[in-house]
Amino acid sequence: MAKDVENLAPCPQVFDEGLRGKFAAEIRDPFNKKRQWLSTYCTMEEAVAAYQTRKRGYKMMAAAENKSPSSPSSVLDVSVDAIQVEANREKKQWRMRVVGTAVGFGLSWDELFGRRGIAWAQYYNDGWLHPMQTVNAPPRTIPWRNPEHGCLCLNVDGAVSLNTGKATIGGLLRDTAGNFIFGFSKYIGFTNSLHAELWALYVGLQLAWDHGVNFLQIQTDCKRVLELLHDTNVDSCPISLVRSIHQFWRRAWYVDLIWVPRSSNQAADSMARIANCSSFDLLFFSDPPAQLHDVLTTDALVLSL
Repeated sequence: MAKDVENLAPCPQVFDEGLRGKFAAEIRDPFNKKRQWLSTYCTMEEAVAAYQTRKRGYKMMAAAENKSPSSPSSVLDVSVDAIQVEANREKKQWRMRVVGTAVGFGLSWDELFGRRGIAWAQYYNDGWLHPMQTVNAPPRTIPWRNPEHGCLCLNVDGAVSLNTGKATIGGLLRDTAGNFIFGFSKYIGFTNSLHAELWALYVGLQLAWDHGVNFLQIQTDCKRVLELLHDTNVDSCPISLVRSIHQFWRRAWYVDLIWVPRSSNQAADSMARIANCSSFDLLFFSDPPAQLHDVLTTDALVLSL
């Protein structure tokens, strides 16, 4: 794969579109072996810049695929291993207790491993001899995952009140070390959850572009948003907001949109919930608000492990 990326042409396929007076650029995708249309631009320099930006993005993706981490990638990996070890230990202890109980009642080895032994095992498991307490396992959570080096991460989220129907959006931009760059929050009136998620993505893209971001990974917990934006007919989507987001996406920068579980998007959810529902003004934060400190501290702690 790295060889395919290195074989990309140093200059893009740029050509004049004639009557419209714009320059178009396209690039060969080294992953699916197909040509990908970038966009049209007013000058050749803009077309070349868009090509080079997308090419650097492909190189970063190829480097990430070839990387093989030698240590657990997150606290979740360690927790899963610990849970498996504990389960094996409990299973072994349970077998020893069953054998000891059966022998204590005078069962032979043949009886123990035959039908009678199975009955005794069920008898013990049902708690007649030693009642067992059932402990509900805590819900599994997946922490925030930082992007590759050189890429910034934009987490976005929308929230709609079930009682009032009021919708708010929020998001934050962080670097690969988890450092807070900026955050935003806004009340958008009455709408459904899908449009709230789309508005959060649109506003986040605007702010990231205005800050000169070149390599951006966007994380959302709404799978429907990914389905709409990854659809081959996205340019003809009946939702105008989807078309506007796609136009932003096609600018001269590298943007990667991925889905994450809700537990990995807690920071964006916190930003959405601090919006002022009495005003439509955008709240912009150059420093993390107090409501976000606990979430950021937890995410930073996970990254340090």
